[in-house]
Amino acid sequence: IENGVNTFIGTRWFLEFDKSIVFLNEITKNLLQKKRPAPEDCFRKAVEHLRRKYGPDDVSLYNYVFYN
Repeated sequence: IENGVNTFIGTRWFLEFDKSIVFLNEITKNLLQKKRPAPEDCFRKAVEHLRRKYGPDDVSLYNYVFYN
């Protein structure tokens, strides 16, 4: 952050390994698309993927925080 990072993803508590892998795979897949979507759009899509996979009441949906 001190060296000029404008965007990062934080967490509110410790991560569940398997759900973190799902989140990271999805956000990376979206970031690497040819069209180069905005990071916040990739973040939203990854959280939506978690919602579809684990349900709307899963705690992992509220763990990730997008800072811009």
